[in-house]
Amino acid sequence: MKTELRNFVMGAGLTVMLWAPFLKAEENLAVAKIPFDFQVNQTSLPAGTYTVIMDSNVITLRLRNNDTGKSILVMPPTRDSSKSEPKLAFHHYGDHYFLSGIYADGNRGYTLKKGSLEREMERGGATVAMAYIPVESH
Repeated sequence: MKTELRNFVMGAGLTVMLWAPFLKAEENLAVAKIPFDFQVNQTSLPAGTYTVIMDSNVITLRLRNNDTGKSILVMPPTRDSSKSEPKLAFHHYGDHYFLSGIYADGNRGYTLKKGSLEREMERGGATVAMAYIPVESH
């Protein structure tokens, strides 16, 4: 009986040690109230309150709609080291908004690639403006 218990405990400990690097701790970076519908890559998202969540083991951000609980995974291609106020940055073409940057605090910023719809609008001659939504950092 002692041998079985010892083997079980050792097996459980080994399992935890092997899987620990794959467990993802999350950090809520910011909360923002976005008053307009917008696009992230090919996905349209409704206006609402969103939380930006960063998975600490990998370089991914998750944008979660606090009203619906639905999330979208964002893999920003570049990190922006310039100092900035906490905000979400959007490229704005008429009534179309595209998330272009996430600035969670004074030293963490991430820029996003343009999706195909945004590139198409640019090629069509649409004029771009910037829109910024302040965020509350956590």
